Amino acid sequence: MFDKTCSINYESHGDGPPVVLIHGMGGSLRQWDYLMPQLADQGFGAYALDLQGHGDSPKPRNLEYYHVEVIYEQLKCWIEQLKLSRPPLLVGHSLGGYLSLVYAIRHPENVHALVLTDPLYSPKQLSPIFRFLGKRPRTGIQFLDNLPTWTFDMVFQWAERIRRPIPPKMHRQLIRDFKRTTPLILNIPQTVFDLTPHLSSISQRTLVMWGSRDLTLSPTSFPKIVAALPEAESYTFAGSGHIPHLTQAMTFNRQVLDFASSMT
Repeated sequence: MFDKTCSINYESHGDGPPVVLIHGMGGSLRQWDYLMPQLADQGFGAYALDLQGHGDSPKPRNLEYYHVEVIYEQLKCWIEQLKLSRPPLLVGHSLGGYLSLVYAIRHPENVHALVLTDPLYSPKQLSPIFRFLGKRPRTGIQFLDNLPTWTFDMVFQWAERIRRPIPPKMHRQLIRDFKRTTPLILNIPQTVFDLTPHLSSISQRTLVMWGSRDLTLSPTSFPKIVAALPEAESYTFAGSGHIPHLTQAMTFNRQVLDFASSMT
């Protein structure tokens, strides 16, 4: 069901303890443009990919390729092909957090630590709009496919209620990423399963961060994953929405760098 050659677009910066960066739905590796150079400057090797259906990675037109298990298998295959010298620190946002958790549950020996930002880990977290689209993915796919580019700016302004503006270059990149992502990704949320029963098995140190005004995933769900993970610590971005790694990039990067440095 997936390409065994793992033909995934990715970039790497630096050389040292590996840090793997996994974006969320509708994003791309460009969302890590602020973090990757800083990781490299601090002596880490940073690796970021475009998940299937996103960015410059392949975008199959068959809906079966947008099951979370297919996306996960592509990620797993890509990590294996990197042939890293040691287990990486996984940094995942939203869907990227879900994939990071699944990888840690299934391959604990291959994960050094985790940084999860507004992580998806249960269908119960999804906002009403995502639950609606999950029941009618083809309706949402058709709607998104016909949505003009200018409306994405309105969506960001509403969803994030931005108090700290995103730099114009990144704002344009966010809109571009959403528009070039295949609408078929709307099938992914309906295929995720609840990871809550498995969280207690994750023994790695984990930093969980989130925006207090997230409208995509319920903010009240994030303290619950912190409580469920045996070695978790947390940080809340007051006033941020679903993308604090972009709306409060300086603070986010410092948290990640401090955490990563403490693990070496």
